Amino acid sequence: MAAGESGKAIEIEGWVTALNVVRVLSPDVAAVRAAIEAKVAEAPGVFRGTGMIIDLTAIDEPLEAGQEGAPPAPLPRFELAALVDWLKRSELLPVGACAHGAQRKREALEAGLGLLDPPARAPSRTGARKPRATTNAQDVAAAFAKTGPAAEAPAARAPAPPADTGAAHAALTLTQPLRAGQILYAQGRDAVALAAINTGAELIADGNIHVYGPLRGRALAGARGNEQARIFCSKLEADLISIAGVYLSAEQLPQDKRGKAVQIFLEDGELVIAELPGR
Repeated sequence: MAAGESGKAIEIEGWVTALNVVRVLSPDVAAVRAAIEAKVAEAPGVFRGTGMIIDLTAIDEPLEAGQEGAPPAPLPRFELAALVDWLKRSELLPVGACAHGAQRKREALEAGLGLLDPPARAPSRTGARKPRATTNAQDVAAAFAKTGPAAEAPAARAPAPPADTGAAHAALTLTQPLRAGQILYAQGRDAVALAAINTGAELIADGNIHVYGPLRGRALAGARGNEQARIFCSKLEADLISIAGVYLSAEQLPQDKRGKAVQIFLEDGELVIAELPGR
């Protein structure tokens, strides 16, 4: 329908999605580029073509450390525009920046980036972790002893949702396949998918994720830092899995777990992939 017929040219929607955040720890742009190149080489499917936030607050933190009333210390020189240009030429998509101080924020805007408030960081360790694939029956039994079977998985320890959300503690249930480009966020609760999560789709939950179908897209459980969250799926074919910010891309999934019914959880800072016992 043409815009003139509907009387509307656009609609504004708020989306919640997972963005890759690059936290810059050194003012040396060459070192930052080399580190990004190494990380992208590990899992190109996670980074290429997806939005990226550049977090500069770590190198700006001396601003906050000065004595009260003292003039702010000068920011370390950082060639942000050059980094943004290189990222775009490398098929990476910087869309925003976190920064302290008017000067750095002005540099970000001039580089074509949006400004975001720095997130509150959970104490959990984040990033890619080598998976431990559990197949031994005793290991699986021990894993289940901690939380019980899938139907009795522990409730998420995420902050409570607003009081006006109705049945706030009920799991968000998805009865139709989640298609490429679609994003669904279960805020403050678990997510249950009764159909496939297709490649290019994202299912995000502050609690656990249950997928009673093929998991081909992205599943991000414990999105607010809940390290007790788990992912359960009947067929593991994911683009990416993540719990509390610790992730594995498709390239990092153990071959012997692909296509299997599994549960995924964090133990000692590592993602563990355990096959679910057969019925």
